[in-house]
Amino acid sequence: MGPVSSVDVSSIRLTVPSEYPTAPQPVSAEQAIEDLGLPTLARALAGEHLRERDAFAFLSGAVGDPEVIRYRQEVFRVFKERGGVRRTFAEVLPELWELHAFSAARSESSGPLQQTIWRLGELELFVSCVNKLLSGLKSEEHLESRALRQLTHQLEQRAAQEDFAAMQKELPKLREGLKRKKSVTVGINLDDKLRPVEATVLSINEERFHKQSLLHRVLGVNTPFTASTPILTTPVPGDFKFGRGSTVPLAPLFQEVEELLSSALRPVASKLARFVTVNADMLEGVRQDAAGFLAACDLAERFEQAGYTTCFPELLPQEERRSVFHGLYNPLLALASIEEERPEPVIANDISFDAEGHFFVLTGPNQGGKTTFTQALGIAHALAQCGLFAPASSCSLSPADRIETHFPAAERGPVDTGRLSEEAARLSEIVSAVTSESLVLLNESLASTGPHEASAIAEQLLQVFSLLGLRGVYATHLHELAARIPDMQLNRGLAPLIAEAHVKGGRAHRTFFIRRGWPAGLSYAHDIAEQYGLSFRHMTEALARRGVLPEQPADTPEDTRDTGASSYEGAQSSSQGSTETGAQERRGPGACDGHS
Repeated sequence: MGPVSSVDVSSIRLTVPSEYPTAPQPVSAEQAIEDLGLPTLARALAGEHLRERDAFAFLSGAVGDPEVIRYRQEVFRVFKERGGVRRTFAEVLPELWELHAFSAARSESSGPLQQTIWRLGELELFVSCVNKLLSGLKSEEHLESRALRQLTHQLEQRAAQEDFAAMQKELPKLREGLKRKKSVTVGINLDDKLRPVEATVLSINEERFHKQSLLHRVLGVNTPFTASTPILTTPVPGDFKFGRGSTVPLAPLFQEVEELLSSALRPVASKLARFVTVNADMLEGVRQDAAGFLAACDLAERFEQAGYTTCFPELLPQEERRSVFHGLYNPLLALASIEEERPEPVIANDISFDAEGHFFVLTGPNQGGKTTFTQALGIAHALAQCGLFAPASSCSLSPADRIETHFPAAERGPVDTGRLSEEAARLSEIVSAVTSESLVLLNESLASTGPHEASAIAEQLLQVFSLLGLRGVYATHLHELAARIPDMQLNRGLAPLIAEAHVKGGRAHRTFFIRRGWPAGLSYAHDIAEQYGLSFRHMTEALARRGVLPEQPADTPEDTRDTGASSYEGAQSSSQGSTETGAQERRGPGACDGHS
C-alpha cells in the first residue's frame, strides 16, 4: 500500500471546530474571572486528570459563539453519559501526558544519544495512544459528538498510513535491541605511581556487572561480570560535553562512553529517520481538551453525590437575550459546604431574564445572599458557555458576548480600589465594552460615595442598560434606586429583585431567597444597628457596664429599637402581593448563609 496524504490530527480539537482558523475569543473579562471566583473553582476542578493552571485556562475559555458552545456541549454530554468513552480517555490520558513529556524532552536534549532514545519512546507512545483511542471510540455504536466522530475518522486515516504500519512493526524490535545494552567494559592505564592516566571503552555488553557474593568469594568462583570490589554509583550528568579543566571525575571517559553508545545507536537512528515527518504532537490538543472534560465530569459528579443538581444548559438564540434558571445555586458555596461537611442547606433560586425584566436592581439586608446570588449567575453563564454543566436543576440561555463584573474591593481581597474615581473608571470601561447581548453584574458598586451621588450615577448607568436591553443585576444597598425604576426606563426591562427577609421581634431574619418585588425602603437600619451594637439596648447596656449610665430597668421602652418594624411588615406583605413572575422560593439541597 502506498503512502497516504498526511493527516493533521492536531487540527481536531474537542473544544473548537476544525473550520475555525483561530480560537474563539473568551467572553469573560479578566476582572470577571476574579470576581466570579473562577480560580477557586479551578482548584476544585484540578486533580487526577488536570493541573490547576490548565483547569484555570479551561474555565477561562467561555465563548460567545453558539456553534462552538454546542460543539463542546456534545463532547461533554458524551463524556458524562457514556462510560466507555470516558474510560477510554481516562486510560489513555496518562500516556498522552507521557507523550507530551517525551516531546518536550526531545526538543531540549542536546546529544544524539538522548535525541534517539527520546524519539524512540515518543513514537512508541504515539502508536500506543492512537491504537487505544481508536479501539475505544470505534467500539461505540454512534457518537453524538461531531468532534469525537471527526477524531475517530482522522485516527482511522492515520492508522491506515504506511509509515504507521511500519512503526508498529519495527519500533518494538528497535526498543528490544536497546534494552539488551546493559554495560560497557572499560580499560584503564596507570602510571608508575599507579595513578589512572588513560581510559578506553573495550566493549558494549548485554549483561550487567554485579558485586561478587560472599559465597563466590569463599569458593573462589569468578565470572566475567562479577567484581570483588564495590560498584560505585555516580549521578549521570545531563550533558557529557565537559569543557577543559572540568572537575567532574572521569569526564573524558564519560564523553567517550556517550560517543561510543551514540555510534552503536546509528543503525537505530537511521531507521527512525524514515519517520521524521511523523508529528507526535498531533494528539497534544486532544490531551488538553480531554483532561478538561474528564475533570468537569468528576466535578459534576462530586456535586451530584452531595445532593446538588447539575444540568445540561439549553442554548437559546443569541438575539433573544434570555436566561432562565431553575434551582440556581452558587457552586463555590456548595463546594465550601461539601468540604467543610456543613449540614446547612444552600439555597437555590429561580430567575428569568426576559422582555419584562432583563436588568434587575437587587436590594435586601446585608448578608442576605445578594453577592452569592449575583456571583452564581455569572458562574453559571461561564460554565454553560464553556460547554459544561450549569449549577441548577435546569436552565436555558442565550450566550452572552461578554461577561463583565464590578465587585468592590471587600469582595475581592485586600487591594484598595474603593475610591470613587477608580470605581467610575472601571464602570466606564464596562460601558465602553458591552453590547445588547452582554451580561453585566454589579455588586455594591458606587459604595465609596454618599447615597445621593451614588444614586445619581447609578440612575444614568441603569438608563443606558435599559436602552441597550442587556442582561444583568445590580446588587445594591440603595433601596430608593429600585423604587425609582418606573421613572428611569428608556426602554422596558428594568425590574426590582429583593433578597427576602422576614421581620420578627424587630429583626430581619434572612431566608436567602431571591424574588421579584419592591424593596421595603427601610434598608434594615435596625438590623445593621443590632449587628454593630448600635441599637438603643446595646448602647445603654454597654454604658451601664462602664458606669457612665445607671442600669436601665428591665421594662425600659424599646420603641426606638422597633421604630419602623410595623411599616416594614406592611410594605413587605404588600410587595408579596405584587409581581412574583420571576424568582420562585425554592430550597435547594444542602446551603449556608451566603454573603451579601
